[in-house]
Order: sequence, then C-alpha cells, then structure tokens
Amino acid sequence: MQVRPLHMIALHIQYPHPVYLHCIGDSFGMTPKLTITSHPCDEGGWIWYVGGEIAETGIKRDAAEQQAEARQQLAELFPWVDFDSARSGSFFINRAEPKLPNLQRPDTAYLNASNNLIVTWPTKLTLTPNLGDSVSEELQRQQIVPQQVLSSEGTAKAGLAEEFQCPPIAAPRWQEMFS
Repeated sequence: MQVRPLHMIALHIQYPHPVYLHCIGDSFGMTPKLTITSHPCDEGGWIWYVGGEIAETGIKRDAAEQQAEARQQLAELFPWVDFDSARSGSFFINRAEPKLPNLQRPDTAYLNASNNLIVTWPTKLTLTPNLGDSVSEELQRQQIVPQQVLSSEGTAKAGLAEEFQCPPIAAPRWQEMFS
C-alpha cells in the first residue's frame, strides 16, 4: 500500500443543483485542477466535496489558507455562483492506494482475495464501478454467488444484495463539520 496525503475541502452551499465534475487546469497532467462531487444536506442545500490538484497541493496550507484558496478558485471557475453565504471546512486525509512502481497511481480498484476474505477499496470514487465488477467476478470465481443472481454475462444482478447483509454506512466527514 502507498498513501497520498490530501487536504480536502467541504463547502455547504445553497445551490439548486448537484455538481459532479473535473475541472481541467492549464497543464494536462494526471490530476484535475478540481474534482467536485455533491451530497445533499439534511437542512437543505448541498455539500460540495472538493479534491483534485487543490487537495494535493493543499497539504502545504493550513485550514484557513486552504479554504481561502478553494473559494478563490471556485469563484474564478463558477462566477455565476454566490459563494458568500457558503460555509466551508477542510481536513487532512491520506488516500490509500495499491503500491505501484514509482508511486504511480492505480488505474483500477484494489481487490485481494485470500482464503475466505476479500480485501477491497476503490481508491477513488471514479473507480467504484470497477470495484463492483471485480468483486462480482471474484465471487463468481469462488462460486460464492448462487447462479440465480448472476446475469447471462456472469455478473451479479440487483438481487445480490439479498444474498448478503448490508453493513451500516458511516456518516460522512462533513456531517460533523456542519452540524
């Protein structure tokens, strides 16, 4: 395993629509300038979860500097959005990734099967579909999934959830930030 430190930003904003995007910067490298996902808030509005290059370079900034940098970049990229009443927060986190030569970034989700244990993580949100496919293939390979929950292509159908208990879902980090 390798870790990559990040300084993520969460912004509680009253915006009428969810936003899911990658903002490509001036240099076309591996990392988008900003990556934003949206998550609904119980009290209305959205949490914009902001990562990308800003999160990677943000490890050199304290919380106030990181949030100011995020607001500046967001205001430049989205001039039609009012960020004045938005509440922001940030936190440091290490992204865990499979260890690759020269600290390269993985192209696929991580899956390691050993005896009756399957260890997985998607590495990042965009690799979650790949992780689902990999788990389905591994369950089929181990003949753990009953045939009736497999599609004609051999991948798991929606009925897979009925075969296994669903673990509880942890509260997102920003929920405690804005409560």
